[in-house]
Amino acid sequence: LNTGFHRLPDDSYNRIEALYEWATNPDFGAQHPVSEIHLPSWRAAAITAYNDGLGFSGEINTGGSVGEVFDQLRASVDAEVYEHPRDGLKIKLIRKDYSIPSIPLLNESNTNQIDEYTPGDYADTFNKTTLDYTNAANNYQPAVAVYEDPANRHLQRRAASKSLQYPGVSNAELAQKLVTRDGPVLAQPFPP
Repeated sequence: LNTGFHRLPDDSYNRIEALYEWATNPDFGAQHPVSEIHLPSWRAAAITAYNDGLGFSGEINTGGSVGEVFDQLRASVDAEVYEHPRDGLKIKLIRKDYSIPSIPLLNESNTNQIDEYTPGDYADTFNKTTLDYTNAANNYQPAVAVYEDPANRHLQRRAASKSLQYPGVSNAELAQKLVTRDGPVLAQPFPP
């Protein structure tokens, strides 16, 4: 992507760069034409991933499909990748890059009707989130990062676990950062 942010200070590689390779590589990737990629959005995402410390260190042995690997990498940086009709394949990192007052408030005065709204249910949430990774500091032995939400467990009155699979996580700091980012989201009920 020619950003200068392809390699992080811990000697790992930028996850957006890895995602870009899986999207475009003709040998192992999805072979998406580079000419149809919106490079400004990918470059901006690479800089943000660099600043967030989202490095990739390891190898991917594709037992599954290219799409599965792509989706795991995309989820690990908390991004959406979509086809824009004019700009091509764009990436948008899901970040709090807005101000709460700028979000429109929907209420009775500006809404005619709401059809088929179903609120979320705690039965669909998780109170323990784990992420398996290989710990480079311990001779690449398997390790687990854990996030627990005691309030959710109290509300559900049961254990509800979710295991995350993100390739290329090889240190405890990154593993804990990812599981702590995703755990609170998985503990909240959202409408389907």
